[in-house]
Amino acid sequence: MKAQALADFVLECTAWVLEAVSGLRDVDTSTIPPWNLYVDGASNKKGAEAGILIKGRNGEVFEYALRFSFESTNNEAEYEAMVTGLEIAEALEIKRLLVQGDSKLIIDHVHGYCGVKNENQGKYHSKSLSLLPGFDYVVFTHIP
Repeated sequence: MKAQALADFVLECTAWVLEAVSGLRDVDTSTIPPWNLYVDGASNKKGAEAGILIKGRNGEVFEYALRFSFESTNNEAEYEAMVTGLEIAEALEIKRLLVQGDSKLIIDHVHGYCGVKNENQGKYHSKSLSLLPGFDYVVFTHIP
């Protein structure tokens, strides 16, 4: 992943929150409402960026804006946003998550509605799926 160093940096900057939620490990999460993860990526001639917003049940808000130092397609930027958002949610020990993104293609890939035809997108898709076992409940929704 091209942005792994950036993702690691974002996770380090979020580490202070882990201490606050560490006491929740033994809680039955099946009745807890999910957190919301909103992701969006974009790419043009000037570069690629991603936005990540994580909203908690009690009003907690975590916002991240990422600018990539590498060339990226729009779909790759969307995947970067989703992968990084999932990594942050996992680091925050969030167990129930509603992921919302405006890329129908990416959401359809995760649901398995269509195949991944691009090698780079395949790597992002695999990374996304590899993060899911860290959660008790994840739902992906397309928002136009």
